[in-house]
Amino acid sequence: MNYITFETLTRHQTHTNRLRICLGDELCSWMLKSEARKELGLETPRIPTDKGSLVVLFKRSERLEGCIAKGYGLPFIWRQSGDPSNSRAPQAMIEKANRIKSFLGSSYANWWVDLHISATGISLRNLEMEVESAAVPLAAGLLLANNEGQPSPFVLSTGAINEEKYIDTVDGYEEKLLAVDTLIPVGESDRFFYVPSADLSIARKAAKNLGSTVTIKAFEVNNPFNRVMGSLLIDMDQKPLPSASFETHRLYANRPHIVFSPTRSSYYKKYLVRTIGEKVPKPPELRNATVQKLLLPVSLRPDNTFLSLAIHRPEAVNFVVSNSSRKQLDKVSEFASSLGIKSITHKLVPIEDEAVQVSTIQDLQQWLEGAPQEGRVVDFTPGTREMLAVVVAAGIASQAHLVYVRHSMVPETNRIEFGTEELAVFKFSTR
Repeated sequence: MNYITFETLTRHQTHTNRLRICLGDELCSWMLKSEARKELGLETPRIPTDKGSLVVLFKRSERLEGCIAKGYGLPFIWRQSGDPSNSRAPQAMIEKANRIKSFLGSSYANWWVDLHISATGISLRNLEMEVESAAVPLAAGLLLANNEGQPSPFVLSTGAINEEKYIDTVDGYEEKLLAVDTLIPVGESDRFFYVPSADLSIARKAAKNLGSTVTIKAFEVNNPFNRVMGSLLIDMDQKPLPSASFETHRLYANRPHIVFSPTRSSYYKKYLVRTIGEKVPKPPELRNATVQKLLLPVSLRPDNTFLSLAIHRPEAVNFVVSNSSRKQLDKVSEFASSLGIKSITHKLVPIEDEAVQVSTIQDLQQWLEGAPQEGRVVDFTPGTREMLAVVVAAGIASQAHLVYVRHSMVPETNRIEFGTEELAVFKFSTR
């Protein structure tokens, strides 16, 4: 094993060919200046995107100069298999990784960090490095890998994590931004660089001075790192291709950091809800029946409304809306039309500021009774408690099937876990 040290780098730092022999082509492509790479005929490295991979950005040590870049990145990877004692990462990086694991808890204990290059005969284990700013990319890489995510090649980060588990400031932004511009080519995609909140203005000033077009983003504050890294993980996590399997899309949408994403609802509507609707088994009462009329509330966040439509696919639907939720009518009506539902109407129930009229319930009852009893369904999964009272009252009066969707929750977030839905019938007894 060739153990790289600072003494080795210092001795060869002005000689590209000697560095090539010492470091090998892969490490040279990461650490050398662009002109030195060209001299050796090496390509600019590409950020790895396999599970567990990450890139840490470094400011060149004051002890080094010559062919080595002012700012450069090095690739690492979190592994679950193999022997941790064989890690080729710098010892300080290994210790930093172990501290990150201890912060996150015992469920991360079997992960270990390694240098991510194929030249197995080269190790940085004995290379003394300052790795405080490696904490955030290490933590992000581990959190993403543990949830089966694959990192994007267009997102990098930096930041320390202090003993209180909060993201802390770092330095070397000019050098790190030079590395970002080298590693993420302009024009291929939006480029993101995440920094501690306290460093945001410093990083943006450095980017302006360098003429860098990378987008600088900051983490939230006032919470431990594992609670404020959601935006970074969302940007890091590569979305599945549209042609990916339903299960791939489902797993992506259920990752804890995606659960809080404002785009989760549109992603669900685009890739999941139709298939989930087809997969949800019907209870015996509805198994052989065609839903001719469906009475369905519309809530402010209409995911459950979409799901009910996809499950029942009725011949006609009557949306119950409030003054607030009727702004969602266009969305749910468009979705209903896309499912082939031809009769779409709605009833306004102004529950926010006045009593519900008995005539409103009677109107809904009469609408339901326009279909045979076995074809009348009231789904009260969506909506507010007031909406629930209105549609259930109309359903009972018309002797319709009263149904709702139940599901499991994503444990870390207590949000709906897509793909666990099942339809239940609400029954009454005279006893």
